[in-house]
Amino acid sequence: MTDDPEDIPDPVKPTTLQKLLRAYTPEDKQVGGESADYLKLQVDNTIRVVWEEAMKKSEERDAKRVEEQDVRAAFNEIFYPYTLLEEAATKMGEYQLELRRTANRSPILDLEDDEDE
Repeated sequence: MTDDPEDIPDPVKPTTLQKLLRAYTPEDKQVGGESADYLKLQVDNTIRVVWEEAMKKSEERDAKRVEEQDVRAAFNEIFYPYTLLEEAATKMGEYQLELRRTANRSPILDLEDDEDE
């Protein structure tokens, strides 16, 4: 493994990325150079971080080869906080609806005016 950025091949070619972004972009919009450059940087970083974690997973299995299961486990671990927050937000929305329904059944509480909040 090398630490010199000059020795690392470019996994995402700028021209390929530009073509891909143009394919995803409606004709009335333009693909900005700086936005594509930033996206490329983030994709490169994501590849590096996921691969490093996948190699750790492979080492934990005492394997000589990084397998798909290692990459999947790496993705799951890296994106777990995001997934957890998404699930929590969904659950909070469900709780809010349930609490509102329960409160609306009460003859004492009047929450009808708060429905739009």
